[in-house]
Amino acid sequence: MSPAGAWKWAPAYDVTFCEGSGGYQMDVMGEAPALDRRAMLSLADEAEVQADAASRIIDRLCDVAGQFAAMAANQLQDDGVA
Repeated sequence: MSPAGAWKWAPAYDVTFCEGSGGYQMDVMGEAPALDRRAMLSLADEAEVQADAASRIIDRLCDVAGQFAAMAANQLQDDGVA
């Protein structure tokens, strides 16, 4: 959060290595590395985000994440890498 109170995106390195997990992770509501919908909705509730809005956001993020591999492969092909 900025001094003026505005939220900013955190850099990727904020997802840090945790000893014993076997890789990088981020805890959400004490859960990691396999975060489930329940944990995300619990976080939304703590942040005073309405459950229906949080659920729509989670659905959209899952949809976008599900397309990532195909989008990355297409980009590599467009760039002549693949």
